[in-house]
Amino acid sequence: MKKLIKVLLFLFVLTIPIKVYANIVCKDGSISNSCTTCHKGCCSRHGGCTSGSSSSSSSSSSSTKKTSKVVYGCTDKKAINYNSKATKNNGSCRYEVKGCTDKNAMNYNSKATKNDGSCKYEIKGCTDKTATNYNEKANKDDGTCTYEIKGCMDEKATNYNKDANVDDGTCEYKKGCTDEIAENYDPDAIVNDGTCEYKKGCTDTEALNYNPEADINDGSCKYEEEQPKEEIVEEEEEQKEVEEDDDSNSILPIVVLAGGAGATVAAIKKRKK
Repeated sequence: MKKLIKVLLFLFVLTIPIKVYANIVCKDGSISNSCTTCHKGCCSRHGGCTSGSSSSSSSSSSSTKKTSKVVYGCTDKKAINYNSKATKNNGSCRYEVKGCTDKNAMNYNSKATKNDGSCKYEIKGCTDKTATNYNEKANKDDGTCTYEIKGCMDEKATNYNKDANVDDGTCEYKKGCTDEIAENYDPDAIVNDGTCEYKKGCTDTEALNYNPEADINDGSCKYEEEQPKEEIVEEEEEQKEVEEDDDSNSILPIVVLAGGAGATVAAIKKRKK
């Protein structure tokens, strides 16, 4: 009985591995012999470790069982980090993500791996469609929006609206006499209402009754009457005769008779009538 127990014990010892070790696989596919379990410090230089391991053992009979090397990595050919040498997928596959890769763009996508031309950049302006200066290209409102204000935009009108930016045709103007020569001229009037009043009289400076205060000539001017041509000719002839009579006036001498002693020479003026 004791011999049987010894035989069985010997056979059991032969089945026990002399040395057992576990190889931890790192994320880059390498194998770490320094780790028996996957923990935080394991494969620190190789991106960390996976939960998988490769193990082998040798028996007391010194026979070694050789296992094939497992390479962990991305085995999906569609992935951008596909590893053709990987024999086992470790879940690290990364795929192409299209988007804006420009950090200066408004829609920058940090997860994008390929720029798809969709980047948008800041354009300031009025983004309110109801504003008069709406900018359809603007993507950031800069507070410059202006809105339609209807009203009278003519500064001469009595109802002028300085805030209006659209003239609605409602302008009103002061009515009155706009003629500067009128007696009731109104310098503030914009529309002539036909109420102008004028002072009438003779406006001809050569007339006998010229009125410097008259605004409108009423046809009342008076002038010196002109003499008929016949009367003018007759007066000219009479004047000529008078001048001739003046020239014919003379002093008639009285000749002293011969022998007339003490005779007196007298001069008699004779005027022809």
